Amino acid sequence: MFLLQELCQTSNGNPQDSQSLHYINPHAPNQYVRAIQSVADIIEDYDSDKYFPVLGFGARQPPDYTQ
Repeated sequence: MFLLQELCQTSNGNPQDSQSLHYINPHAPNQYVRAIQSVADIIEDYDSDKYFPVLGFGARQPPDYTQ
């Protein structure tokens, strides 16, 4: 089992603001994405189908960011 938590609070700023910790840059992954990719690159070798089930709680999803 693998557990990953990303803290997405409004106090971290709007993901469309380049000063936000969660800034979504269309040209390069942010630090959160790079960290998750780094971990996934390692653990995928221990998973036969290379798929990682994910559960999300309380997230607001694009395109309208409603729950």
